[in-house]
Amino acid sequence: MHGPNVCETVNFAGGPGLCHDAIMSPPPARGIAAWLIAALVLSPALSAQAPSPRPGPPLTLLSREGRRALPTTIVGGQEMVALEDLAGAFQLTVREDRLAGGLTISYKARTIVLTEGQSLASVGGRLVTLSAPATREARGWLVPLDFVARALAPIYDTRLDLRRPSRLVVIGDVRVPRVGVRYDESPAQLRLLVDIAPAVAHTIAREAGRLLVRFEADALDVSIPPPPSPELVKGVQLVDPGTTLAIDLGPRFGGFRAADVPVEPGAARLAIEIAASAPAEPSAPAPVPPTTEPPLFDVPQPTLRTVVIDPGHGGSEDGARGPGGLLEKQVTLSVARRLRAALESRLGVRVILTRDADQTVPLDERAAVANNNKADVFLSLHANASVREAASGAEVFYLSLDEYG
Repeated sequence: MHGPNVCETVNFAGGPGLCHDAIMSPPPARGIAAWLIAALVLSPALSAQAPSPRPGPPLTLLSREGRRALPTTIVGGQEMVALEDLAGAFQLTVREDRLAGGLTISYKARTIVLTEGQSLASVGGRLVTLSAPATREARGWLVPLDFVARALAPIYDTRLDLRRPSRLVVIGDVRVPRVGVRYDESPAQLRLLVDIAPAVAHTIAREAGRLLVRFEADALDVSIPPPPSPELVKGVQLVDPGTTLAIDLGPRFGGFRAADVPVEPGAARLAIEIAASAPAEPSAPAPVPPTTEPPLFDVPQPTLRTVVIDPGHGGSEDGARGPGGLLEKQVTLSVARRLRAALESRLGVRVILTRDADQTVPLDERAAVANNNKADVFLSLHANASVREAASGAEVFYLSLDEYG
């Protein structure tokens, strides 16, 4: 004989409720002994087959109100989050229908429908695919992590941005730029390229054996590989309050220069050049007797410190086109990068490109890069073309200030 339908409502923190519809069906009295024996025999086998859930690394919910940790659970290699925790964090109402084997998640007048054992979800009447089906565990229902981005975000009235690699869920209008650090090493210096998207204002200062890059943001979504030269930079890390990069300087640090490098609109790039300190003076060599013939010329001391290389054209300006379709803007950028590497490695000078990507840079901005960085040399590269196949050679134009003296 079957018992009546029972609806049990469980209230989560924040007000949402969970309703269970169930039919109570106790076993017949005369079969109780056999049922108990079967349960004792089968339960260990079933529990051995089911994967054992274990805690996963938490997510951080980041909003104008602050930060909040969201626990995760690993089930069979799949990262899951408790529906109860989502309900409390996002003011959701969850209703379970055990007869239909489904869940209805409501936010205001919008709904998500899940079916146990299926990876499909109905989001406002539109079907979306999740990475795993909803799963019932001891503490309640679990849903895969991408439920936040694929199911919850479309019905929520505030922007939700799941950034899985950095363990962040950005809620609403919060400034959290992605900041990536790259390294360009040469014998005389270490160049750090800090890419920022979207662009935000930033400053750099030296304090107590490190450089601090402060960003005008609410938080940072950072990607920081280990530096290749601990003699110049021991490490780069995100420090409190979570909007500052700290560059720990190594024992051979001799000085630094920083400049913003033009990139595509909406992004920014900060170039930080860490110079090595001068080596210790060697002991005086033994005197060398004079040679019978003096040298033909004296070797001049290098006075070059900063070179700005300007790869011609770029972006919407293709420049000349070769017979095989090669564009002038591609040639000039490739030559500029190789020339920068050669000058840095052989002469140890500071080299800055007016563009390091396929982008349009106005002429006045190219000149401003040289002027703002006090360049000793400004070199603009072009690859001209001619309708005459026999034309070849090189052209060099230079500024002679003597004309204006």
